[in-house]
Amino acid sequence: MVNAQEWLDKNYPKEKRIEIKKLDIKGGLYVPRVGGYNVTIFEKVSFESKKLQGPLDLRDFVNLEKLNCSVNKITDLNLSSCGKLKNVDCHDNQLINLKLPSNNQIVEFNCKNNYLTDASFIKCLNPTTLTELSIFNNNFSPLDLEILRPFINLEVLWLGSWNEKGREKDAYNRFFGSLEPLKNLTKLKELGIDNTDIDSGLEHLPASIRKFSCQTNLRLNARVKAIHNLFANEEGKVEEGFWGNMEGFSEKLPAVQKKILQEKEKNRFKEQETKINYLETKVQELTQQLQAAKEGIKSLEQEKKELQRKLWEKNQQASTILEYHIIEKQEQLTNLSSIPASQEKINLIQEEIKALQEELAKMERTEQQLQVLQKEPLGIPGSSK
Repeated sequence: MVNAQEWLDKNYPKEKRIEIKKLDIKGGLYVPRVGGYNVTIFEKVSFESKKLQGPLDLRDFVNLEKLNCSVNKITDLNLSSCGKLKNVDCHDNQLINLKLPSNNQIVEFNCKNNYLTDASFIKCLNPTTLTELSIFNNNFSPLDLEILRPFINLEVLWLGSWNEKGREKDAYNRFFGSLEPLKNLTKLKELGIDNTDIDSGLEHLPASIRKFSCQTNLRLNARVKAIHNLFANEEGKVEEGFWGNMEGFSEKLPAVQKKILQEKEKNRFKEQETKINYLETKVQELTQQLQAAKEGIKSLEQEKKELQRKLWEKNQQASTILEYHIIEKQEQLTNLSSIPASQEKINLIQEEIKALQEELAKMERTEQQLQVLQKEPLGIPGSSK
């Protein structure tokens, strides 16, 4: 193994780095061999002693346009000052950290087969220029596809995970949710979401896609199985070709999308029917409650009238008694004024008469209030009787 930064400093003097536009430091070699299905596949021949390992800082390569540092054991890659990059290939390393320039012209980006957990570097890519994005076989934290919505010029997009020898079982890309954010990617030709938890939105995929893969061989409980099963034939099997790409996907997609839309429309009607039934039940319940409230109000009205009648009778009786006492006191006062008597007794009787008159006045007011209440019906606030 060779320390990546030491090797770079030894072979690329800092004063020369500004001149370099293409940097090819890949650590492995791919040679063709004939494999299954009578096709030519590529076998990786590794030269472990020559592989670069550890962090690699390329910030001094400010005019770099094309980088290939694949098939090494680089753990950290810093390209934050390489604003002229157009092609980046760093696949098959041990990357856990990646820094890209915020302004760049990257067209093709390949970081498959690494251990990246943070996919936020995608935000640094240029939605206008990027046409190929291959990030499968990493270890991204849960993330939906909203981050990809702006990339309307993408032609190749590989997001999933494959069960490759030497990778940990729990290392996979945790993309989830719907394919809906890809609906405007009308130039997209290849899409892979293998072993992810993307489980819906197939009806939004553009018709331009020719290669599509959504295997569940790495994670049998992957939610992408919901999409995978939509392409099962009458025998319940999904026809797949080389690398798990679905056979005849572009021909099958319209029929599957139509079926999804029909099912969604059916479910929408069911939901509306359920809502209508619910509302009708609530109307019946509220009608019953309203009727019960009206009957309760009617009963209360009768009780109110009875109480008001009793109060009025008691008030009448009390008024009559008070009037009798006032007359009696006035007669006493008249009798005292005709005979010699103390002024103190006269004053006392006058005060008693005044108090009785005030009490009588209160009762008259109470009687008036009772008459008003008798004219006001009980009711439910905000409703008329």
